[in-house]
Amino acid sequence: MSFQGIIGQATGDRWVIEFTLDATFAGSDSCHLSPEYGCAWELGLSSGELSFWGLVASFSSPQFFLAYFMTTPADSKKPKNDRALRFYRDVLGLERLHYGIWNLDDELTMDKLKEAQERYETYLVESIPDGARTVLDVGCGSGELCMRLKHLGYDIEGLSPDRNQKVMFAEKVDAPFHFTRFEEAQLEKKYDCIIMSESCQYIPMEKVFEVAKSALKDDGRLMIIDYFVVDQNAGMMSKSGHDYNKFLDTAKASGMEIEKRRDVTAETAKTMDCAKLWADKILLGADILTEKFRDRNPRTWKFVKWVFRKKIKKVMDQMDLLDAESFAKAKKYEFFLFKNV
Repeated sequence: MSFQGIIGQATGDRWVIEFTLDATFAGSDSCHLSPEYGCAWELGLSSGELSFWGLVASFSSPQFFLAYFMTTPADSKKPKNDRALRFYRDVLGLERLHYGIWNLDDELTMDKLKEAQERYETYLVESIPDGARTVLDVGCGSGELCMRLKHLGYDIEGLSPDRNQKVMFAEKVDAPFHFTRFEEAQLEKKYDCIIMSESCQYIPMEKVFEVAKSALKDDGRLMIIDYFVVDQNAGMMSKSGHDYNKFLDTAKASGMEIEKRRDVTAETAKTMDCAKLWADKILLGADILTEKFRDRNPRTWKFVKWVFRKKIKKVMDQMDLLDAESFAKAKKYEFFLFKNV
């Protein structure tokens, strides 16, 4: 995106911002001044196929501005893992998004993480009941599992509301793809097996079983592998994942029977240790790369930190989530194979 021009004009206690971006929009809007820094911020406008939000700031005079803009399609509803998918694949070289099933003596290396993810995937494949042919992968990630099942002769289909997953699936798998949320899916086909690998937690709990029962054959199987919250008082660690006991109660009420289950908390928690190791390396690299700028521009750096204070806090809070011991205390990572009866 190119930045072409910006003009600010003070009118009482407000700034009127006139701007042109990519020669696609010219307009004006108003934002209140921030008393601490004297800046108008989070200016949001939309026009045509583009939506804009930005930061406009004045430090000492109306002629000196700092501008920061981002643009996305106005009709885009990207899920939260959209950037994560690209980061894992394009930066870390990982084709799979899910946790791994580790050997407890594995070293914390990227190669061992890939092996653990492949071991996880193999366990899912081997858990598909004999005789099953039609399989729906809900939240199919980068399409690795679907590609493997396709090569094994399964009649596979993918489902996800994620635009990037849709693109990656099409690149890897010659199979139908449902671009929708599972709870909103209009599935005409009946499946022998539905797989939810770390996607169950994003679906309203009651809809998991309601929609699965309607999409499965009479003796079909619902395979769920995910983490669940067992300690609701564990702070941030309790924020993601379904409540474990409520999940089991909902499953029982649906009439589906647990045919197989396995607690893999200990084997998967090591993924957190590996993620923490790499996150620390990335933060260290960012610290080194910005050191010179911070030393030469302390006031500007202070302002930048203030502008992005919420995002910085969110990153630091998420770092706290990369604690394997805390994860194992607050959550249970479990595999379930339910039978539709």
